[in-house]
Amino acid sequence: MGAANRDPDVFERPDTFDLERPNSGRQLSFGLGVHSCLGRQIAALQLKWFFVALLGRFPGLRPAGEPVWNENLEFRSLRSLPLSLR
Repeated sequence: MGAANRDPDVFERPDTFDLERPNSGRQLSFGLGVHSCLGRQIAALQLKWFFVALLGRFPGLRPAGEPVWNENLEFRSLRSLPLSLR
C-alpha cells in the first residue's frame, strides 16, 4: 500500500503519466497533481451538495450513537451510523 499507484513492480515507468498504460485499471486512488483524476472534483462537489441538501431537509439530524467501522484496512468505511432526526 505504501507505493500505491507508483509501485515499479506493478507499473512500468510509475512516475510517467501514460494514457496508454495497459494496466491503468489497477490504480488505487484519485491521485494528486498532474495525475489527479478529473472525476475527483466532480465526486467532491456531489458529496458537498448531497450534505447541503440532506441537512437542509433534516436540520435536526444528529448522531444517535457510536459509529461502527468496518475492519477492512484498505477501505475504511462505516458499517452503521445511528442518526436521530429530532
